[in-house]
Amino acid sequence: GEATALGRRLRGTCDIVHAHGPRVAFWADTVAHAAHARAVVLTLHELRWLSLPPGPKRWLWTALEDAANARADRLVVLSSDAQARVLARQPAWRDRLVLAPGTTPLLAEPTPPRTPVPHTEALRLVSVGRLHWVKGYDALLRAVAEARGRGFALTLTIVGDGPLESALRAQADALGLRDVVRWQSGAFDPGRVLPEHDVFVAASHTETQGIAALEAMACGLPVLAPDLGGFRDLVVPDVTGVLVPGREGDAWPHALADAIVALAHDPARRTRMGLAGHERAHAHFAPSMAAAALTDLYRGLI
Repeated sequence: GEATALGRRLRGTCDIVHAHGPRVAFWADTVAHAAHARAVVLTLHELRWLSLPPGPKRWLWTALEDAANARADRLVVLSSDAQARVLARQPAWRDRLVLAPGTTPLLAEPTPPRTPVPHTEALRLVSVGRLHWVKGYDALLRAVAEARGRGFALTLTIVGDGPLESALRAQADALGLRDVVRWQSGAFDPGRVLPEHDVFVAASHTETQGIAALEAMACGLPVLAPDLGGFRDLVVPDVTGVLVPGREGDAWPHALADAIVALAHDPARRTRMGLAGHERAHAHFAPSMAAAALTDLYRGLI
């Protein structure tokens, strides 16, 4: 009822309904029909058959989203990896898929990169994302504990909230990281918080694009992430950051700890990567580029 009412209010005002996010995708077709819009566009911000833990919930969500996506005139994907994975599952959708990477307001205007401040304190790591299975914080905490166990002083700021907060706090305490991990929940200003750190680190099981990593690049931080998903489009290995392979293997936290230690040893390399990431973010992921891609899409539909 509410979707139909919304569509009636929009009648005569729009040609295209563009829905962002899985829940709203379920109602986009109803809104468009009531609004007499010409087309429906859905952006696939998340691939639920990868981002949800294995089990009935994953199966149900995937089935519902497949049905919603099948009704759309165009499907926007945010990375070449997402495009390949969607096509592997649904090859018949090929002609409806459009690659249009996301962006961030931090790239709206040319800004100077972060200037690293020399310091003798701990290496400052930061990770941003909801406290959910898909973000892999349990592996990140193990990697940080191992790197610290090798004698390296470091801190980790985790920005986000979610259902695993209590469990992750308990894990951090059990690993002896109570004074190492700093938790920040609620709204935050990435342009202020991220530059206060030395390295952005992620441990996701999958990532459709990785907007938080892109924001870190926009702020001049090197990115340390798994070698998968949208990270592969964002990060140039050993130029703007480090991609650590083997994410689903048992030894992956150890490999991540190795990468953390290597960056802790080499501040000049961190600075070089941060500058290169800042340049790449502005050159390839500016809002003007996303706007141009979507404008071409809309014009093609109408």
